[in-house]
Parts: sequence; C-alpha cells; structure tokens
Amino acid sequence: MCGLVAAFGNKATENIIQEMMNLIVHRGPDDNGVFIDSEHQIALGQRRLSIQDLTAAGHQPMHSSCGRYCIVFNGEIYNHLELRKKYLNNKVFKGHSDTETIIELFAILGEKMLPELVGMWALIIWDKIDKKFLISRDRYGQKPLYFTKVDSTLFFSSEIKPLLKLQKSILVNEVAVSEYISTGNYEHLFEHTFFKNIFIFKAASYAFLENYNSELQPIPYWKIEPIKDSERVKFDSTQAKILRNKIEEAVTSQLLSDVPVGATLSGGLDSSIIVSVMAQQLIKKFPVFTAQFPGGANDETKYVKALEKKYKGRFDLIYAPVHKISLESMLEKVIMEQEEPFGDTSIIAHGFLMDEARSKGIPVILGGQGGDEVSMGYPWMAQRVASYALRNGRVSEFMSFCSTSKISKPEIMRLAFSAIFPKIELEYRMKKRKSYTSLLDSDFTKMAPKSSFAASSDFYGIFLEAIETVGIPHLTHYDDRSSMIRSIESRMPFLDHRIIEKTHAFKTSEFFNNGYSKNILRMAFKDDLPKEIIERKDKMGFYTPIREIVVAEISWIKQKINGFNLPVFNNTRINDLILKGENNMLTVNESLDIFRVLSVIIWFNRFKVEIE
Repeated sequence: MCGLVAAFGNKATENIIQEMMNLIVHRGPDDNGVFIDSEHQIALGQRRLSIQDLTAAGHQPMHSSCGRYCIVFNGEIYNHLELRKKYLNNKVFKGHSDTETIIELFAILGEKMLPELVGMWALIIWDKIDKKFLISRDRYGQKPLYFTKVDSTLFFSSEIKPLLKLQKSILVNEVAVSEYISTGNYEHLFEHTFFKNIFIFKAASYAFLENYNSELQPIPYWKIEPIKDSERVKFDSTQAKILRNKIEEAVTSQLLSDVPVGATLSGGLDSSIIVSVMAQQLIKKFPVFTAQFPGGANDETKYVKALEKKYKGRFDLIYAPVHKISLESMLEKVIMEQEEPFGDTSIIAHGFLMDEARSKGIPVILGGQGGDEVSMGYPWMAQRVASYALRNGRVSEFMSFCSTSKISKPEIMRLAFSAIFPKIELEYRMKKRKSYTSLLDSDFTKMAPKSSFAASSDFYGIFLEAIETVGIPHLTHYDDRSSMIRSIESRMPFLDHRIIEKTHAFKTSEFFNNGYSKNILRMAFKDDLPKEIIERKDKMGFYTPIREIVVAEISWIKQKINGFNLPVFNNTRINDLILKGENNMLTVNESLDIFRVLSVIIWFNRFKVEIE
C-alpha cells in the first residue's frame, strides 16, 4: 500500500516529482523512490507503506528483470503468490512482494494480466522500448488515481493535493457542488471531481498513453454482466455453502500481510461476518475496533458483545471514543483529509477507529464495507426489487415483501405505481430530486445534473447503481483517505469481485425473506454468528447522531456560514434552517442539509477555491 505520482511531458523533473511526493508522505512513510527518464520526459515517484516484503526487495519504482518495464504501484494483490505458481513458476524472484509479481506478469501477459488480479490497485507501468504508459485501477476503484494537464505535461497522483499545487488557479466544478448539495452524492461523477481541472481515472479499466498530448481513453477489463431472470439460480443449502466459501476465501486471502492485522466491527451482519471468519482463521488473537453510542437508540453494543461472547478469547475488543465528535474542532481537518466535501459525520467517527488502530500499531484493517451493495442490503434496493417483481408478474413475491416489511400503505402504493408506470415513476423521482435544490442559488440550480442514477430499474440496474454511483464510490473514497492519512491499509473483503459475480446471479426473491434483508448472507453464515445478529431486522449502518451534533453547535455553524459569503446558496432557505436549529426543531434530513452547506463553505475556504 503506497502513494504514487507521475509526470509525462516537459515538466517531468525530479524537483516537481519530489514536491508532489512530499504531500503524500502519510501514504508511504517507510520508503520512497524516483525514476527519471529525461530523454523521454518521464518521471515516476512512489511513497511506500511496507505491508508485504518489508525488505529493500519491495522498493519502488521497480524494474522488471528484463529491464524493459518500470512500475509504480499502490494497493495489494491478494492472489499474487498463486499467480507466481500459475505463470511464473520458473522465474527467480528477488523478494515476495506483489509489486514484483505484477511487473513480471506484465512482461509476459501485458494488459491481459488485469482480469487475473484479485485485489485493489492503481498502477502505472512505463515501457522503455515502446515508449508508452499502461495505467490501470482496480474493479471497484478502491485505490484512487487522479490526473490533470498543466501546459504540456500530464500529471498523475494518488491524491488531489499534489495536483492542486500545479494549478495556476483552483476552480470549482459547479456540477459536482450542485450534485452534492441537492442530493448528498459525491465521488460518483465517473471522471470528475469537485475541482474543475482535476479528473479521476475510471475504475475497472486501463489505458495506454503514448504521449502527453494523447487523450486518455479508458478501456474496461471487467464489468458485471446482465443475467436473464430465467437463468437466475435458486439459493439453496448448496449455494449457501458456495457463497460462504467464497466470502471465507476473500477474507482469508486479505489476511496476507507481514505486519499485524485487525478489523472494525459495528455489530451489523457484514462486519460480524468478517470478524467471525478472522476469528476462525487466525491463530493469534487480533484487535477489533468498534464505535458505539451507549444507551442511544442506535446503540449496537449488545450485538458486538454477542459476537465477542461466541468467539471468546479470539479477539480483543477496543472501543473508540466517537462521542467526542465536534464539527468546530474536527470538520476542517477531515475535509482537508478527504480533499472534497463528504457525506455525514459518520466519516469523522470512522477516523476515530483508524486513530485507535494506529495507536495500537495495527497498519492493516479489514472491514465490512460493501456487504450491503453485493447483497441488496439497503431498503431502497429492497423496494426497487419488489417493484420489479410486480412489473414482471410475480404478484406473490411483491405481496410477500409488502406484508413482511415495515413500510406504509402509501409507500406500497408508490411501489405498485412504479411497477406499472416505471417511466412516470422515474420522472417523479427526478422532480422530487429537483426540489432538493432549494438550498442553491438559482444559477447553481441550473447546473445540477438531471440524473446520475441508473436509468434502468431492473435487477441489473439496481446493482449497477450501487456499484457505480450512490454506493461503493462513496465507501472507497472516504475509506482510503481516512485510513491512509494515518498510514493504515484498509481492506474490504466484500469487494472481492468473485463475490458479486456470485450474488448477482441469484433469483431476486432470494435476497429478502419474511422481512429479512440480505437473506443470502444470513443463510450462508447462520452457524457462524450469534442468533441475535442473524435474526435482527433493523438496519442502522455506521450511525452518528447528526441532528444532535448540528443542534449542539448551531451557534458556531451560524457564525461560520454567515462569515463566508458564497454566491452558491439560497441564503434565505439556509437562514430558515439555522433558525430551526436554534429552536431545536431540525429534522435529520435538515441537519444533513446544514452539514453539506457548511462542508462546502469550509472546502471553498480551506482550498482557496474560486468560481470561474
């Protein structure tokens, strides 16, 4: 796990690369290196967080044994030892790092190696003979890669800050801001960031770059393929065993490390599955970090304790002090870490977990993120699947969902309407979405994109929406920044692509059973988890009391918002919300509105962003 930078063009100098690397020291405090090819105007730099092969044999930039290729790599390839046996059995290696595996594999397979990799990565490989770059990111975009062009040089970086230093002026991407304010969505505009001239290289793709004037044209190497309803698989005991084995394999493979490994635990199904597998696989006790609000409505302590009791003596439970969340003292710091406005205060709380891990000397953490996306775990997914079932004539499936789920009669009517008139329902969603732009100035309202959601409401479309737009891109962004700022490698076993390739092939009715979401995960791990966790129907997520936090600090928030006059917002609407906060009358959604406005204002101020 590392941070990388690169330059291609007349500004590809060692001084610039070193300056960029100095801004991402936290991503790789253990080692660093630079490769310069002045003749071809190439510069590669890398900061290393040593996880696999702690010796000098893992140093980057790394050259292939044939001398033709040079790589900078950020991430982990969990099956790289298996790939050595499969393709490189006769190769003599200097060490046991996955970087060495990748560069030698590329020497014989080229870009065809990418579908073979299981893991997370952002990488750049320089071909000294053909004079071109290979650029690639992992399937889910767990590892970031940004780029910008300044004059006649193309720059790449694992984070945005090194690229900002190269800009003559830092300009806002109005579409990204309006999207975030109106819906709360971020990091899913495919190739755009909140900064106008800084872009994201697409996940699950690669590109060859032959000169700095070439346009980057990502080529996909992986995607979830649609499956006909008639070809979907029934989830039975055999399939449950297969799914359990795949998840167990994912967790076990991600225990590959030469340094200590730990986990986070919320008390929910997903993180409990990860910890249960680790408890059964690891010989030594390992630390598990949790964050709870004791006595509150969303306190999950009893579920955490139930898992601790079942695996007594297998792990040490460590509580993070999340009750100390303060927007006044923490929000600016976290926005600088995240580099862009973010979702809610749960991301601040996640930082507390990473602080605890770092203080205990644990540089690798496994978490349950992604479990909802691969198993239809969100309420909106369940409702859309029920609507889809009715549209396709499966009335009993729709009625079963409605009778066992805690949704109102008006909501049932809306689901039925969306099933019969899907296009009208989509238009309704867009109109409702448009109403959220009331926080924006009229000029910014016009810039809000019409839709970033999947156009299709079928089962395949629902999966894509979670993977490509409103779900996983959010998770991977905040998780990477929150962990790497503390020099921690965060791993997500549920984002092993082999899991979703299995789960999305099941019949839609298998995901929900008698009011239980994520039925496939419950059945696969019913013997591994306490009854309390298997049978719980409520879904809390990683909860933080956003309404209480905002109301408690409303005076400071008012001062901050009014002290920075930004021609982006509808000030009348915002002042109405602040007044409600002063009178302790805010709803949770209104508190989120205030949080987003505050985040944008702080982001503009801290990064000195300008409106063009």
